[in-house]
Amino acid sequence: MSKLAKLLQTSVIKTLRFNLHYFGWGGVRLPVLVSRNYAFTQLRGRVVVLNPRTGCILLGYSGVGIFDTHFDRGIWQCAGEAIFEGKASFGQGSKISIGTNGLMYVGNLFRNTAKGEFVCHDQMRLGAGTLVSWDTLLMDTDFHQIDRKPASAPVILGDNVWVGCRCMVLKGASVPNGSVLAAGSTVTKALTPERSLFGGVNKLLRTGIEWNE
Repeated sequence: MSKLAKLLQTSVIKTLRFNLHYFGWGGVRLPVLVSRNYAFTQLRGRVVVLNPRTGCILLGYSGVGIFDTHFDRGIWQCAGEAIFEGKASFGQGSKISIGTNGLMYVGNLFRNTAKGEFVCHDQMRLGAGTLVSWDTLLMDTDFHQIDRKPASAPVILGDNVWVGCRCMVLKGASVPNGSVLAAGSTVTKALTPERSLFGGVNKLLRTGIEWNE
């Protein structure tokens, strides 16, 4: 995205509000830029940017042509903690919900292209260099207990993972480094080995893969 396009999509008021709320006077560096189509439903909890630079975190910016820039609104709802390792981008229509006991750790150069939904009530790790495509749900909780089992369990995406569009990564799921989830996949457990292609429901399709943008 060009600097001009980014500037045209930026909400100055929302950007200032977010940064000053979470970082105090340190927020004048504006490490987080917020688009016009992003809504705050809860500004609580704690946000940490480990290597803050102006605009290193992007919330709600358009980059996928099939989505309507006027109506696909993103949401920030946070009562827990979000830690950003470095640069990260959550695209147009992305929704982030972090509960009171939730901890979301976002690795350097993590990207969600558009309309990703991230629901964190326990722990969620989004690995460095990982790409999450559009219309994807990552959720570490069922919200309700079933057979007295815990309602929540950590979700982990390793480093350099590609999650295809319309995937679901649910509580207790772990995707190993260098792996790919085919479009429409569902993950509910820890997958192995690294550098593999997975599809369907927890199904190993191929090993020893290498993906590039």
